[in-house]
Amino acid sequence: MMNKAFAVTLDPATSLQNHTGSWRTLRPVNVFKLPPCNNQCPAGENIQQWLFYAAEGDYEHAWRILTEENPLPACMGRVCYHTCEGKCNRGFLDESVGINSVERFLGDYALEHNLSFKRPTRETGKKILIVGAGPAGIYCVLACPEWLPSMPVIF
Repeated sequence: MMNKAFAVTLDPATSLQNHTGSWRTLRPVNVFKLPPCNNQCPAGENIQQWLFYAAEGDYEHAWRILTEENPLPACMGRVCYHTCEGKCNRGFLDESVGINSVERFLGDYALEHNLSFKRPTRETGKKILIVGAGPAGIYCVLACPEWLPSMPVIF
């Protein structure tokens, strides 16, 4: 009749073949990794997100997302040496996306359409002095949202 005990139905060697065994309880682990262009971007921009909205024609939304990490896209689109384009995955298919050209366009679009940053919701009464109105000083003001309610003065 049966050569095995009633509860044993498979040979131990068939565990991998039948997808059984202790490893069957392991689950995939979701690992968040940056795309190569985002990883290469010195400004740390979320390139895929704002490129998606720019491609959809929603330039204002794309500009708002872009300015969360880079408050001066018109300047950066002109002076950045765009190493992100060299890491673009699209380059393996045909050509890399012209990321800095789109960034420059969004900056120019914001200037032409008078887009502005959102105003602070409350005043703190504190004053902050920032010396220098170059890109670094302006970035300092815009990149620190906890300062915005204090209305910094730039010299």
